[in-house]
Amino acid sequence: MKMDIAVFATVFTSMTALFTAFIALLQFRTSKVQENRSFESIYLNRLWSILDSLKDSDDSQHKNIYYEYIMFCCDQIELRELSRITDNTWKFWSRDMREFILEKESDKDFQDALDNFSNTKTQKYKYYTNMMDKSNDRKFDPLLSPIRPEIANKRHKYIIFRWFSGL
Repeated sequence: MKMDIAVFATVFTSMTALFTAFIALLQFRTSKVQENRSFESIYLNRLWSILDSLKDSDDSQHKNIYYEYIMFCCDQIELRELSRITDNTWKFWSRDMREFILEKESDKDFQDALDNFSNTKTQKYKYYTNMMDKSNDRKFDPLLSPIRPEIANKRHKYIIFRWFSGL
């Protein structure tokens, strides 16, 4: 009889420890998801600020606002490459970036801003050209196909690590 109680106690303790570890993993993931959402919220506010500036400005300011938007798009691509943007958010942001840029392509102020940006030949320029070269590719994702492989987090290519990171 004592043996049965000892076995039961061991099994119960093991199950409790396993359950506690599972709850801790879920809390860790939840905190990562919340961290990602808070970060994305900052960028969403920045986007709205840029779009409001575009709407409220006169034509002479559009070139500078378009330039700011192009830089903003490059920041988003870099953040995705660094595993800071979630999968769901990236689906919307990447689609919206391409649609906006393709819609404004014929605007002279946008072309001027793009020419100024293109003359910089910085790392951000690589992000922009990579996105536009793959504009018809719905699968463009710098997290999975990094533009700068040396900084990309390789472990996020695996679904289990992405899940734990809240992506």
